[in-house]
Amino acid sequence: MWFNIPIAMSILVFLRYLSMEWEIHKKAETPDIPSHLAHLAKYQLSVHSPLLSSPPISMTWRRKFESPAIEASIDNFTRHIVKEFVTDSWYSGLSPDRNVPEQIRYFINDILAELGQRIKRINLINLITR
Repeated sequence: MWFNIPIAMSILVFLRYLSMEWEIHKKAETPDIPSHLAHLAKYQLSVHSPLLSSPPISMTWRRKFESPAIEASIDNFTRHIVKEFVTDSWYSGLSPDRNVPEQIRYFINDILAELGQRIKRINLINLITR
């Protein structure tokens, strides 16, 4: 039985050597892959690309609340959140543009409005009695 262990180890070492030789030959046969930057050069956007134009800022979230007081408080809340955690903390160091924080604020407002709509549709009696 002790004789089988050295034979098994030598077989494993030999197979590993063969696999490494095969990998070396395989790598030598592959053509040169262009660099990462050369690959990205064909995907560059032009200045007039529609992907770079800013989408219109939507105000549809205001219609979902149906209350001017709630709209004002949500808008004030998200304005302070975005100012504190986006504009003041990291975005102002990147760019002086104020369009992105406004879009983030409208996006958060839309999420909160949709969440409010879904909460309104919950049947509380069914939820509590189940």
